[in-house]
Amino acid sequence: MPSNYESMTGSYKLLEKNNIHYFSITQFEKFPTIIHAFSTKRTGVSNLPFEALNLGYCNQDSRENVIANRNLFFTALSVENFKLISPVQQHSDSFCEIEENTPLDNITADGLFTLQKEFILSIQTADCFPIIIYEPSAEIIGIVHAGWKGVLNEIIIKTITAITDKYNVKPKNLMIGIGPGIQQCCYEIKEDVLELFEKQLPYAKKCIRYEYNKIKLDLLHLLLFQLWSLRVSHNTINYIKLCTHCNSRYFFSFRREGPTGRLMSIICKR
Repeated sequence: MPSNYESMTGSYKLLEKNNIHYFSITQFEKFPTIIHAFSTKRTGVSNLPFEALNLGYCNQDSRENVIANRNLFFTALSVENFKLISPVQQHSDSFCEIEENTPLDNITADGLFTLQKEFILSIQTADCFPIIIYEPSAEIIGIVHAGWKGVLNEIIIKTITAITDKYNVKPKNLMIGIGPGIQQCCYEIKEDVLELFEKQLPYAKKCIRYEYNKIKLDLLHLLLFQLWSLRVSHNTINYIKLCTHCNSRYFFSFRREGPTGRLMSIICKR
């Protein structure tokens, strides 16, 4: 796999530092105070089915392995001394602002945002979409976890609306980075899920394809429709169109493997 790729706008890169491989969106790299990364599964200490860089506390992988993997990942990014915010994700539409005095234990949310420095906003995925957010003028950072339930309940719209309302910033000025997730080629849904999308999101019909009696849903383009509905600029939306289900070399995939490890996506400020 080459190290540079074209995205919707700009490009993204596969980077390696200290033998840790991760993806980065070029448009975010021009902001020197921002650190971001979308992890891969390569080069860690976990064994199958969590091999190798499992960054989530899964039932069958040891806590010691995950701690060691996180140390490798954070050290490669030079954020090992920052505070990690790792929420309990529930495939919901809930979000949380992290302020200086926010209790950091047992945060339950699928969206986070903050003005604080040296706080690592993180989410874990194994097919769902990670989305990072940055508003340059106010220096607000955010992150969102969006699986089908989060997309259905418009978690990205609700999180961005909370940011723009609280800080009086414009959606068109937001930088958006959507990391790897399961693409339409591999994302089959059943009739009951199709009915939910058709009922709640009228625009979802543009993101549904029928293949040999299978229903395929395009979660990425649903997210793009939601961002465009907020008037987020096309020029500031970047996505990494790599399928976690197809690319077993780099990504964990619950759909492909069942019990498996977790990727981590982060954004933070120096």
